[in-house]
Amino acid sequence: MISNLLSHEQFLDSWNRIDGIGPIGSCRPQHFSEMDKGVISLLSQLQTEGERKIFWVIQKHDGISRTEIAELTGLTSSAVTQIVKRLIEMDLVAETETPNTRSVGRNRINVVVSGHQYCSLGIVMRRWDVQWVVTRLDGQLLYTTETLLTGSARENVAATLTQVNGWLSQSGRELVSVGIGIPTFATKSIPIPEFLDSVREQWQVPYVTSSNACYAAFAEERTVVDSSPHSFLYVFAGGGIGGAVVRRRPLGELPDIHVVEAGHVGIDPQGEPCICGNRGCVELSASPIALARAAGIRSLSPTKNELCRVPESLTVKATQDFTYGLTSIANVLDVSDVILGGYDEPVLRHLYGRLPQLMNGHITPSGEPLFIRFSNLGLQAAAVGAAVGAIHGFGVPVSTPLVANQH
Repeated sequence: MISNLLSHEQFLDSWNRIDGIGPIGSCRPQHFSEMDKGVISLLSQLQTEGERKIFWVIQKHDGISRTEIAELTGLTSSAVTQIVKRLIEMDLVAETETPNTRSVGRNRINVVVSGHQYCSLGIVMRRWDVQWVVTRLDGQLLYTTETLLTGSARENVAATLTQVNGWLSQSGRELVSVGIGIPTFATKSIPIPEFLDSVREQWQVPYVTSSNACYAAFAEERTVVDSSPHSFLYVFAGGGIGGAVVRRRPLGELPDIHVVEAGHVGIDPQGEPCICGNRGCVELSASPIALARAAGIRSLSPTKNELCRVPESLTVKATQDFTYGLTSIANVLDVSDVILGGYDEPVLRHLYGRLPQLMNGHITPSGEPLFIRFSNLGLQAAAVGAAVGAIHGFGVPVSTPLVANQH
């Protein structure tokens, strides 16, 4: 079971391994200046650790004062004032004024992410479709669309690229980075290297790539309060089940995120064969698409309404299997906090509502009680995480030109 959890890089060797990208089973921040592209990123203008730290803190908070920035970063008030002034001059942040509700005193001056002329593109390739989102520098959604990878997949992707270019042209925004999330297992409709090549030819900006689970976990980490535990397990229940362990770093630094094959924990050695090569994986009985099929729903991408019609007789067994898989992972990784994302929270609660009851209170090897909660980011978490992560160089740089081999 342990070998299943952390075997993402071995899986990569079995499908369309991409030369020039390297292993994508873990994510550490990259500096765009180190990328072999000859393309300068927007945030490469941030020359010092203080500038990068303050921009990250401002980006993570929806309006924050200079005093609060100093408290969170440990920098002096004068240093914060000077750095914020430079970020304003670069049009990366801006000041906003909040009315003072008290009878006396000045209005509160907050600092927020600006860059209204900039945007980043997040692309998530899944087994049957591709999700595209364009965000502001602070992660706010500007545009979203999807491409089906059924039928004429290549033509569909080409048409979507034309749509995205049309939106960028019409909006007048400058694209500054592209993040591409890819699945553990390749789609049959269009090879991943071919897909990456078709996207990479479009724009002269920095590109990074990682797994879908890493980018979804990155988006979730941005919502976690600063006093939260140092690490947590993020599990994404979309079509299948993916996951990542997030090792949080000091405030202002990007986290380390490593893929965990949460859907491929074996629960029945005599069970059905799985795409990973094993039998009886938890994904085969507890994933949303497995539950939909058991309920007679044949859609490759079940809707929220369809999943909410899955009967309790099916969800009870699935939740028990899921509980076994998640507690096993938590024991191996010795993490006490689990966040379950994927579909919207009401759907997750319908399918897995008994998980907190079954899991909370379980004691990890370090003696900490296990705690699970549901995310509210929804299915767009990975694409948003890819877009925002790309701004910071979070992922593996995609070389130019991209050379792909298939094994």
